[in-house]
Amino acid sequence: MVSRKSATPPHVQAALPHQPQSAASARQIARDALRSWGLEEEVVERALLIVSELVTNSLEHALPPITLHLTPWRADDTIHIAVADGGPAPKNSTMLAKYEQDEHGRGAFIVEFLSTAWGMYVAKRRVTHWADVPAHDLGSAATDGRVSTRLRDASGSEGQAGTGGRSCPGSAPLVVPAQQQ
Repeated sequence: MVSRKSATPPHVQAALPHQPQSAASARQIARDALRSWGLEEEVVERALLIVSELVTNSLEHALPPITLHLTPWRADDTIHIAVADGGPAPKNSTMLAKYEQDEHGRGAFIVEFLSTAWGMYVAKRRVTHWADVPAHDLGSAATDGRVSTRLRDASGSEGQAGTGGRSCPGSAPLVVPAQQQ
């Protein structure tokens, strides 16, 4: 379980340069903060995967600036991870060209699988992609009925993908191949 310190830790905010090394920098910033908050290693690793996916998505598809936000222990006992960027880039960055086509398109699935809810906020010249992670170890995905249910629901129901069951503007349904259900 979460070993909380006497007071809620402060919100973490970090400006990141728009360069490939920023994903690694964001993971280190998040790792340091999450460990200092006394979170279990399983929670830290889950959150780091989400941080990596959200920052990489901003680097590949959005304009600067990029800012990482980590908010500890919300009312629903989750860690809120958010990455704000300057909105969609006119065309994909050069980072995208470094990877094979089959290495893309998994980020949303990974974030959906590892979070209790996720989505995006859109404001003038700013887009924030976010995810909530339980502040405690959920155990393996194979034994986590809540995760399995979300995946089954998301495969056939518009509005479920990326929201943990809540409406998210601009989200498309996540289609899970039958062998994964």
